[in-house]
Amino acid sequence: MTANSLNSLLEPTAPLGCFIGRYRALIGLAISTVAGAALAHPDFPFNLPGRNTCRHLSRARYALDCGESMNFYARVARMIEVQKSSERVARWRDFVAERLGREPRGFRDVAAFNGQGLPASIRVSSIVDGKPFPTLYWLIDAELSLNIDRLEAAGWIARIQSEIATNAAFRQRMQQDHAAHIALRDSYLLDEERKLLASTNRLSALSKRGIGGISEPDRIRCFHTWYAAHMVVPNAVGEIVDQLLADATPRALLTDSA
Repeated sequence: MTANSLNSLLEPTAPLGCFIGRYRALIGLAISTVAGAALAHPDFPFNLPGRNTCRHLSRARYALDCGESMNFYARVARMIEVQKSSERVARWRDFVAERLGREPRGFRDVAAFNGQGLPASIRVSSIVDGKPFPTLYWLIDAELSLNIDRLEAAGWIARIQSEIATNAAFRQRMQQDHAAHIALRDSYLLDEERKLLASTNRLSALSKRGIGGISEPDRIRCFHTWYAAHMVVPNAVGEIVDQLLADATPRALLTDSA
């Protein structure tokens, strides 16, 4: 088709040109509506083709893969998500306070629910009482916490730690888990929080600490903090805890390919 023939189709008197001219407003409205829906989607831009459908994991991977902060459209989506988070905080605050035995400080959202539909892991602000707080997730499920208490009391942290010392593949997985967690936690920082930390040279209190605020990437220290994060984004130590919750019989748990 030549340029002249294409232009002739778009003439107001031509069928196509007449159609476009008559319904231009409706076409424009449809385009703006679709674009608006895309921006309003709580997962944008992580719901794009090729992105992981899990919001938490895709945000972490996006930050790691692209090496850049969230763009304008992601911040729009975050504003919408913050509103939903506030609704969950308001709904579950009393329940969380009862589980903790005190008023929750820095409570930002319910991160995971248990099989009964009750909060099991909560997300906490990275700044509490004006100070950096690197523990992003906090386990509040009473039954899970008790069972994990028993695993720790039985000496499982020391046993697993001794296996980790000779398992390079598992240590690498732990380091990857920490890196993804740091990127995820950073994505939740509000602009004013980032400015506050930068102004006091305390950003490293977050950027150099991974799951549970751990600064040594191959150390477990606490099953609870690993599992609270595992309920949101699966991690290597959380998978080991899953195995132990199912069967705590003494045995070697790590393999060379772990």
